[in-house]
Amino acid sequence: MYSLSRRMSMIKKIIMISLLIIIGVSATIFGFKYNTAKHEIASYMEKQGIKKEDIQKENPLQSWIITREPKRGYFWSYVYIKDEDPSLQYRYWYYDGKVKFAAVKVLKASKGNIISEGIELDSEEKKKLKYPPLD
Repeated sequence: MYSLSRRMSMIKKIIMISLLIIIGVSATIFGFKYNTAKHEIASYMEKQGIKKEDIQKENPLQSWIITREPKRGYFWSYVYIKDEDPSLQYRYWYYDGKVKFAAVKVLKASKGNIISEGIELDSEEKKKLKYPPLD
């Protein structure tokens, strides 16, 4: 029969292996979803007609798991467009397999990569954008 210390050592190994498997699977799933979101948002922007050279500033893709912003989306990003109102953000959310778009007039800029406070343009104003939404 195993001694108590040997059994405890075996239990610790099992727990460590289980944790490593859980972390590995979680990281793989998150990475897959991240890459899918990045591709879908880029595809949406391409369909809008936005080219890399049209982007003045781009925020890297974020996840609410890390930033807790915005609470309504899983992955999000925003860009500022050249020759567009400098206070206007094009915001993109990817969740439930869909890309959602919002154009927001920024009222108060925030620090870092957190989405700034602002007023979302209504559907009529969005139609007048240099790159209107697809939906």
